Amino acid sequence: SYVWSLNGVVIPNQTSSSLTFGSNLTPGMYWLSCVATNSTTGNLSTSGSATIQFSVSAAPVTQIIQTIAGYGLTLALKSDGTLWKFGSGVSYMGSTSSTTQLMTNVQTMGNYWNYYLSSGFGNTQPGILVLKTDGTLWTILNGNTTQLMSGVQAFSSGSDGHTLILKTDGTVWAFGNNSNGQIGDGTSTTRTTPVQVLTGAIAVDAGNATSFAIKSDHSLWAWGYNMYGQLGVTGSYSVPVSVLNNVAAVSTSQSSNMYSYQTYTLALLTNGNLMAFGYNGQGQLGNSTTTNSTTPVLAATGVIAMSAGLNFAALVKNDGTLWTCGDNTKGELGLGTSDTNVHSSYQQAATNVTSVSAYTQLAVIKNDYSLWTCGTNTYGELGIGASDSNPHPSLQQAYLP
Repeated sequence: SYVWSLNGVVIPNQTSSSLTFGSNLTPGMYWLSCVATNSTTGNLSTSGSATIQFSVSAAPVTQIIQTIAGYGLTLALKSDGTLWKFGSGVSYMGSTSSTTQLMTNVQTMGNYWNYYLSSGFGNTQPGILVLKTDGTLWTILNGNTTQLMSGVQAFSSGSDGHTLILKTDGTVWAFGNNSNGQIGDGTSTTRTTPVQVLTGAIAVDAGNATSFAIKSDHSLWAWGYNMYGQLGVTGSYSVPVSVLNNVAAVSTSQSSNMYSYQTYTLALLTNGNLMAFGYNGQGQLGNSTTTNSTTPVLAATGVIAMSAGLNFAALVKNDGTLWTCGDNTKGELGLGTSDTNVHSSYQQAATNVTSVSAYTQLAVIKNDYSLWTCGTNTYGELGIGASDSNPHPSLQQAYLP
């Protein structure tokens, strides 16, 4: 028979010539000894006993590094390059709200609205856009995965059915619905294939019939629908026009109806100031009013990240605090309660946050790479289990396998 010891402590009920460990050893250095009472111990045996040294390393931690809140779903990108989704609000992902892995070797991802005509009227069909690590851009629509373009570094799609693509050479390309000049080619002609509209860009963002690009000199350019001043200037533009300088990032809102144009825009300046402009009916500009603004107004300072939801806005400050304003009907502000009041000033909702994404739900990543959500859960998009129609006003951790 055999007596096994781990770090000098006898392992009970282990008397055979072999030993199998489970997964319950914590990381560290170990010394395993075996003493044979009347036989050799195979490779371990030296004069009837032997001791070996081994180490246990921590298993690689798969972290959530990006999240996108979208129509009926929330997307999460893990550090191993796998793309996951919660929610089943759109036909292309089937009828269940369970967590599903979609793709591997993913660099970034986003919402996609495919534009098509039915009985002479424009319609959109939601899907997903995926940028893979090799620079190829793919669509996931109706259960089909299709490569769209190569040499891509960024993209954005608007809920009206137009899409912007930023290539690695800095050129901006656009395709889809163009009824309000959102393609940027000086026409109102729908484009079924991408056309080039700008050069020298480093970022793009598309909203409902609105388009934005940031150039390498950090100037912000805009074009498309502008009734509420969501472009940051007055007038209508079917070609890009410069609207703001020293811009580091831009986020413009979508709409639940492609023919509803009450949208707004957030522009983060290089000094950390957050500017807001456009529709403000729910106080989503965050400047303590509900007055629309055709020119940028200061909403916050010390900002490092922000996202424009449908009727609410969210930002992260440089101290890791999360702040929200606007509509709170489904608890999307993360304040612990839901209500129909106007929240026209930013209120603190959480701490230890690094990034944020907003749609009708709010999704944030904390500094431990965990994903937290609140707001609408009609299609299971919060990733907290079954779907329901109740408000979810407190941030809850979403879980991935």
